[in-house]
Amino acid sequence: MVKIQRTIEEVGKTFTERGYGKTETAVRDISVPADLARDLAAYGKELCFPGPRGGYLQRSTFRSVFWLPALKRAGITDFRVHDMRHSAISWWVAANIPLADVRDRAGHSSIAVTNTYVHAVPRDDDPFLAVLGGAA
Repeated sequence: MVKIQRTIEEVGKTFTERGYGKTETAVRDISVPADLARDLAAYGKELCFPGPRGGYLQRSTFRSVFWLPALKRAGITDFRVHDMRHSAISWWVAANIPLADVRDRAGHSSIAVTNTYVHAVPRDDDPFLAVLGGAA
C-alpha cells in the first residue's frame, strides 16, 4: 500500500511542495504490487523521478525528453499524458469495478467527477474493431 503524502505543484518555473495530495481532502491509499511498494519506499523522502540534472522533473522536460519521443517510437500522435488517466479510469469501469472504488482510487471528490473521465471502451468482439483493423 502506498500513501500519497505530499505533492509538488509546478506553476511556471516555481515548485511548491505540499504535505497532502492535490487538495487537502485528496489524501488516499493506493494498492500497488509489493515489489513496486518496496522500490518506492527505498527512495524515502528523496524524489523517485528527478529531472535529468537532479531536482524536480519539469513537465516540459518530461514532455520533450521522454513523452514525445516515446509517442514517436510508438507511432502515436495527439495523445496527452492526462489521456492515460482517462483510459485507466475507463478500463476500470469497463472491468466492472464499482464506481465508488474507481472514484476512491482516482482520488475524485465524487462519482460525478469520475464520470467525466469515463469513455466507451470497445470489447474484443466489437464489430467496429474489425472495421478499424483491430481484433474481431
